[in-house]
Amino acid sequence: MKTILTLVFFLILQLAQGQVKYFQREFNLNYVTPVFRNERFNSGIRTQHNFDANNAFYYVGIGTSYKNSALAAPNNTADRLRFTRLSTSSAVLSNRSHQYSRDGKALNTHANSIAEIRVAGGNGGYIAVGEVASNPVTGAVAAGGSDVLFTNLNFNGFVVNSSRIDIAGGNDIAWSVKRSNILVGGQPTWIICGESKRGTTHTDCFVARVTSAGAIIWCNRFNFDPGGGMFTSAHCIAKQLVEDANGNIYLVGTLQDNSGNNGIDGLAFKLGAGGNLIWANNYHLASDDEFQAVRLTVDNNLIVGGFTNFTGMYHMQITKLTAAAGAIQFQNILRARNGNNLYPSKCYDILEALGPNYYLAGLVNQAGVNREMMYRAGAGGIGINWNSYNAMFFNVGFGIHYVPDDNCPGIAYFSSLKNTNNPAFSDGHIMKTDLTTRTCNFLFPKDPSNLASNLVRYARLRRMQPSGSVAGLTSTTITYTDKQICKVDCVSPASASIISPNASELIEPSASIKKLKLAPNPVSQTLHIEATFLPAGEYQLELKDMLHGSITLRKTIKQSKGTLATDLDLSNVAPGVYLLTIKSGNLVLQERVMKQ
Repeated sequence: MKTILTLVFFLILQLAQGQVKYFQREFNLNYVTPVFRNERFNSGIRTQHNFDANNAFYYVGIGTSYKNSALAAPNNTADRLRFTRLSTSSAVLSNRSHQYSRDGKALNTHANSIAEIRVAGGNGGYIAVGEVASNPVTGAVAAGGSDVLFTNLNFNGFVVNSSRIDIAGGNDIAWSVKRSNILVGGQPTWIICGESKRGTTHTDCFVARVTSAGAIIWCNRFNFDPGGGMFTSAHCIAKQLVEDANGNIYLVGTLQDNSGNNGIDGLAFKLGAGGNLIWANNYHLASDDEFQAVRLTVDNNLIVGGFTNFTGMYHMQITKLTAAAGAIQFQNILRARNGNNLYPSKCYDILEALGPNYYLAGLVNQAGVNREMMYRAGAGGIGINWNSYNAMFFNVGFGIHYVPDDNCPGIAYFSSLKNTNNPAFSDGHIMKTDLTTRTCNFLFPKDPSNLASNLVRYARLRRMQPSGSVAGLTSTTITYTDKQICKVDCVSPASASIISPNASELIEPSASIKKLKLAPNPVSQTLHIEATFLPAGEYQLELKDMLHGSITLRKTIKQSKGTLATDLDLSNVAPGVYLLTIKSGNLVLQERVMKQ
């Protein structure tokens, strides 16, 4: 009996250790030597159909590793696809890149989206898409400048097969891939979408159904009349797609009049399972209104994320459309305001969680610094709060996925950040937040700022043409390294960040954090700090600028009594928001400081 109880306790402990409340990891070529390239994830997934005996799911990121001309071969020759797979507990299982070639010459490869291959026993692998482009360094040439990349990867991220798809000689890029509900010949299929640029005159959207080997079942390219009966005068880009249970395909993107008179509009259109067009609309408010992301909602309609420059500054925009016709159900502009400061922001991915709660991931520019951002909205798309995270080298490349853990549900976030060893480079970045948008090192979301949106819908005629041819590629593989920035495990169900459907307030700090008392706060000169019921020992104090991520002040205190008391002179510290951390061993106390 004692042995059985011990075993049960061990299994419970292992389960608790597998739950992760927050984590952040960054990825590059070699942190030890060091050897760096510019890296970023463009999207990612929390798997549903890939798993093993030790992992209920994986975190899988896909993106690009850019060549560095200052390095020796082969790191200076070509851009590569990057693939990273993390365990349920955020441990690194696979971290590598692939360099794809045509006729023995390395093409520049950029990966934009990933989807799962489903098999009965789990670990079926993945389908990734993007582009393979001409590379002057190696002399590799792609028709029209670039072809669609299609690659089948096994569960460890190694290449099973790969091909390039040419959409009738255009400059072609695939932006999104989804596993389809439709079988063809008893075999699974995938839907991909993107753009095919036709010289300088116009750009077509394309949508294709393909097999796991990259064979085309059908591929259609579309252009939509911006006015005047012309189908060769607009730039159309399909950025993301979803499919419903009946096989209908919904796509969003952008439509731009080539003359520039009407700027850029949001674009949404619906196809049947065979690729036939059912409806197409553009959506106009300001000179630049862009749809970037779409997901199905629980009521089988469409939630769309993007941005607008309605007020002369870019802001995230959320829109809900009917699946039947693309009619607007609600719309709202979500502004990144903090106090008296208003910052430009853009959304590049969106999802719906219970509640409903909507999460929009993208970019915010604070005081000239690009940073990762996430906005949380509730019913009707009304903002609840937003958070900004690490400084970025790039201003694009974002993906989010809902993580429905029992104890610690949250959001998996895939993007990039400035290399913590050398901020002149970009690292790939994967993190998990809770459902209030908090993660380790970034615990204080900001209040929302909502602005009424007035997008107007216009129906569009279309031109549709069958297209597409396939040719093979070869590949080589390179292993990369990683750094853990921070991690907080789930201790018990009591620590979970569960949110009720209509909750708008942040979760209360833990009891340990409440031990820390600051006065005055906000502060202009001297900050008095007290922490009670602490063991004797040495304590490290750290003040971190939450906007720029830099350490402003460090101090060590030797404490012999149960109450820690000290003063910090902040008279020379710039006004802003700071995170005060006091730690000793496993004890960590944190509180936000407002410097006036």
